[in-house]
Amino acid sequence: MALVFTRLINPHGTVVPIDAKETDTVRHIMDEFWSDHKKRVLKAWPNMVYADLRLCRLEPFHATHAEEVSKLLLDYDPRKKRPLGLSDIIGPCDPKLVTFELTAHSWGLTLEVEKTIAEHLHDDMVARIRAAPSPSQVARNSQTYKVEHEKGALFYNGRPFEQSAAPVSIYNSVFAHIKEKLEKLDDMDVRAEVTPRQLAGIAQLFRDACALYIDEKAREQVVMSQIRKLLDIKFEFRSNIKTAGRSTKVTQPDGVHYVLIKAPGIQREYKAIDACFELKNELGVGGLPDVQLAVTYEKAISQEEYTAIRAASCCPAILINVCGPYIRFYGAVLAEVCIVQPFTDYIFLGGDPGDVEDRLVYAAKVFVIFREGLAELKKWYEELPFYGVAVKVPQRVFPSPTYTAEAHRELLSSLKFLDRFDSEGSLHTASGRAAVNLRQSLFLASLKEREVLVKFCSRYGEKAHRVLAAHNPPLAPELHACFRLVGGTTMVVMGIVPGKVSAASTQYTGSPLPHSMMRDVETALTVLHREGLVHGDVRRPNIMAVTRGGGETGAMLVDFDWAGENGKVFYPMMLNPDVAWAQGVETGQAIKPEHDWSMVRQLHDLRY
Repeated sequence: MALVFTRLINPHGTVVPIDAKETDTVRHIMDEFWSDHKKRVLKAWPNMVYADLRLCRLEPFHATHAEEVSKLLLDYDPRKKRPLGLSDIIGPCDPKLVTFELTAHSWGLTLEVEKTIAEHLHDDMVARIRAAPSPSQVARNSQTYKVEHEKGALFYNGRPFEQSAAPVSIYNSVFAHIKEKLEKLDDMDVRAEVTPRQLAGIAQLFRDACALYIDEKAREQVVMSQIRKLLDIKFEFRSNIKTAGRSTKVTQPDGVHYVLIKAPGIQREYKAIDACFELKNELGVGGLPDVQLAVTYEKAISQEEYTAIRAASCCPAILINVCGPYIRFYGAVLAEVCIVQPFTDYIFLGGDPGDVEDRLVYAAKVFVIFREGLAELKKWYEELPFYGVAVKVPQRVFPSPTYTAEAHRELLSSLKFLDRFDSEGSLHTASGRAAVNLRQSLFLASLKEREVLVKFCSRYGEKAHRVLAAHNPPLAPELHACFRLVGGTTMVVMGIVPGKVSAASTQYTGSPLPHSMMRDVETALTVLHREGLVHGDVRRPNIMAVTRGGGETGAMLVDFDWAGENGKVFYPMMLNPDVAWAQGVETGQAIKPEHDWSMVRQLHDLRY
């Protein structure tokens, strides 16, 4: 057995035991290490190759903990490190002492992989959060919040409506399970799934929450004590969060809960935030509670001390707002951007004699769901693959779907998210990067070594898409998968149209579409309507140019979110009023075949 110290897995260092005899060669150690740890090394150094590895023999260290060895090496005479060749015999080595150091050629450690759009968004968000004023300043009133938000969104919570992002349920399985349970709240038997003790606790919370208190501290002492019991969680109250090397606090949550996590081979423990709460004595008093809570969470996870956790995860946390006799639960993640979404409305912890029983039952169900969710999130953090350093895991900023069936998981077993989807013709920032519309949850991924487009949406016309994709020639991209995820979001995986050029791109702006493209669009609608299906959104952005046999330009339809069976699918309630819809199109009303044809006729009008 040989003990090898290396910083290739993480910069703080790791002691790796390798099964080796003194008659084995250095190549044996290299092969064993590369076989067992290649994936972890490449996470830190994407351009590293086997040939970059270097092994040096050391005077044996009596320390075996990585942190101790790392400190000893700081003062170690480099002349005592003996470089070894691949064919050298490793010689005698005590299995209880660190005898070797594994490094790499310097150029392999300095090459950086090009940042993705998602990484740029993530890093820009962290920088923006750090530069923002304190949570209490941002949340002082609607004017201060508006001023800061207009400098660049601090978080995405649907305010204004355009600043919405993907559902938090697609980023973490705990949030998916919470949303799923909340959607099925009516199916929950409160007397079977909530203990009498918990019901009594909820009743006491109602009494405590509806009482009048002289200030926040007085309310906190009574109400939060009861909430802690109901959620089975021990908050740290008013714990200062500071940044490295500074004594002044960055933020001070009213309450925060940490999960202690530890990297293999490293003695230091890291504190991950899985819950955070903000309390106001009354709703509407003391600023904007939801804003203050969101910025407090952001400030905490954007500090240097949180770098390792931020590099390994999307920092999921459950946020809790308590305002007078009201409580609200949120889910928060730091993916490409910080997303904060409410799981519940403000729940009134009280009521008149005629309805208090129903309110109490509803609150009891919700508290059980979040009690289970907090326990599940704690376990998630404890099992997080984590090495105690800023080894950035690329997948941390991308979705992590929770499948409803094992068959779906198997179908997409090779799916790997690569970046945000950047379509041809997208707007770009001054830096040249794509200006991403975060309301469109579109991602570039690979499936069986082919690039695909992954879309997350609330509804999708799978049948309409498949009918057109199966046509000869295809009138829609290949559809690999379409199914509902745990939490209610629909996941769609499809092929990418070569060229990614839509009829709304610059080369088609201001001119009629080619006859060959219009012919394909009309054929697509004829096929759909013959099958009793409608599309509902036949506009230029949803028509993709494709090259047919002989070099002719044809078209495919995309965006089947509204498509479906004639008479059974309806326009959304949030229908965009700025679009010139066909005559007869109305919010929330049925999509009809004549609407599709009317939209086709508008394609000839260059004003649309």
